[in-house]
Amino acid sequence: MATIKDVAAEAEVSIATVSRVLNGSGYVSEDTKLRVLRVINRLNYHPMPSIRKKSLYRTLGVLLPNTMGNHYGEIFMGVEDYAHKNGFNVMLAMAREMVSREQEILNEYFQRKVDG
Repeated sequence: MATIKDVAAEAEVSIATVSRVLNGSGYVSEDTKLRVLRVINRLNYHPMPSIRKKSLYRTLGVLLPNTMGNHYGEIFMGVEDYAHKNGFNVMLAMAREMVSREQEILNEYFQRKVDG
């Protein structure tokens, strides 16, 4: 999985410039902006939520291989119950035992900025 450092290195800009492009803040020339966006697309970069933020999104992501056997349903119900009691929402996804699907789900969780 590509990082913001990878994007900056390949686009030959600073990490701060990549951040400004992603957030639409500060001045970045149009040429630089396009170069950074091309690298982001080529590397399939997805920003991760900032660990410096003090506030939580209050959302947990649960990824199960399937719901058949192994008590996955019971485990999830326990997670959801505990999360609810502590003010968290839970997102549930099943990969159906496909590695490519697991990666898609994890990318989606990062984009939605789940807390854990």
